Amino acid sequence: MKKTMEKFADWFIEHDKHIMEVRLKREKHTLKKELHLLEDERDKMRSHLGRIDALIEKQEELKAALPDKPEGDA
Repeated sequence: MKKTMEKFADWFIEHDKHIMEVRLKREKHTLKKELHLLEDERDKMRSHLGRIDALIEKQEELKAALPDKPEGDA
């Protein structure tokens, strides 16, 4: 009887270990997918920021090229 209980306990431990490994593998996969999505989003934001910086620079160049006009004139 004791050997049967030990065998069952060993089987149960291995079964639990397998379930935990599967869950960890699934969670790791989910985290990798989320990381890739965040990296893609970061790259998009960097691209947008680069375009915004270029537009600001262009606007400043145009502003510098225009003659100064008094603030009261509209």
